[in-house]
Amino acid sequence: MEEQIESYLTTDFEKKLFSASVAYLENKDDPLRINSFAYSLRELIRNIFERRAPEDKVKSCSWFKVETDNGKPSRKQRYTYCVQGGLDHKFVKEELRMDVLEPWKEIKETIDSLSKFTHVNDSTFDITDAEREKLSEEALGILLSIFNMVEDTRSKLHYELSSHIDSELMSTFVSNSMPDIDILSHSSYVECSEVTDYELVDIDNRELTFKGEGNAHVSQNYGKGEDACEINKEYPFEFTGSSSVTKPYDLSIPPECISIDVSSWFGDE
Repeated sequence: MEEQIESYLTTDFEKKLFSASVAYLENKDDPLRINSFAYSLRELIRNIFERRAPEDKVKSCSWFKVETDNGKPSRKQRYTYCVQGGLDHKFVKEELRMDVLEPWKEIKETIDSLSKFTHVNDSTFDITDAEREKLSEEALGILLSIFNMVEDTRSKLHYELSSHIDSELMSTFVSNSMPDIDILSHSSYVECSEVTDYELVDIDNRELTFKGEGNAHVSQNYGKGEDACEINKEYPFEFTGSSSVTKPYDLSIPPECISIDVSSWFGDE
C-alpha cells in the first residue's frame, strides 16, 4: 500500500513527509509514535488537498457554495475538486455513473480519527499495537482511496472521450489546411486517421486537457490528366486538445495543435 501511495505523490516535500510519517510507526520504543504519525499524515492530506484543489479554482466551480465560516473551501469540497474538477455533479453522476461523494463519510471519519490522535492524553498516549495498526491501515487506505477515485474518474472520462476525439480529429483534418502535408504534393489530404494512444492530462475548474498520438493515412496527388498520380502514405502524428467542463464532449483540437511527422517521405528517419 505504501508503494502505491508513493507513486501518486508529486512533490519532493510530499514524498519526504510521507516517508517521515511512516517512519514514526516503525519506532516501537516511542510511545508517541501514533500521535506523530497521525499529525504528519493529517498534514500530508491537507497539503495534497491544497495543491490539487487550490482555493481560487475550487471557489470558481459551478457546484461550489459557502460551507465554512471563513468562506474557504471545506475539506469535502477540496476532495470533490480533486476527483472531478469543475465538472458538474449531474454529469459525473448520470453520464459517468459515479457517486464521488459516497466515500466521503469514511474519508471524513478517518481524518477525524487522525485529528483525535494529534492531541496527547491518557487515551491516545502509548496505545496498543493492535490499535496502532488498525488506525494506520485505515488512514493509509483512505489516502489511497482518494487517489484511486481521481484515477477512476480519469479512466471513465478517458473511455467516454475516445470516440469524440476520433471524430474531432477527422473534422479538423477535413476542414483545415495542414501545412505539414501540404508540402508533399500539390494536393495532399488525410483520408482517415486512427488514434493509437492518448491521455487525459488534467481536469481543472474550467477545462479538460488531453494529448495523444496516432497515424494519418494521407493521399498525395501529383500531375494532371493522364499524368495524374496518387500515392498513399501513412504518417505518425501528435495532438493536443481541450474541452470545457460545462460541455466535456464538445472537443477542440485546433489544426495548429496537430503535428504530422512526414520526415519518412524525405528519408530523414
